[in-house]
Amino acid sequence: MRWLLATYGRDEVHRFLRDEGHPELSDRTLAFWRAALHARGERWADRTASRPLSAAPWVD
Repeated sequence: MRWLLATYGRDEVHRFLRDEGHPELSDRTLAFWRAALHARGERWADRTASRPLSAAPWVD
């Protein structure tokens, strides 16, 4: 978490989760980030629509 926030910043992590998402993020992980980012009532991206589960995010 420290590395992620230091590398990308709170706003970029929040934007990614809200606008893009990823299918490999669990409900538990999303609940953690919603609490950490004070975003409990926000609508976030549908994580099943962004990428196929088998594709690594760094592979095009």
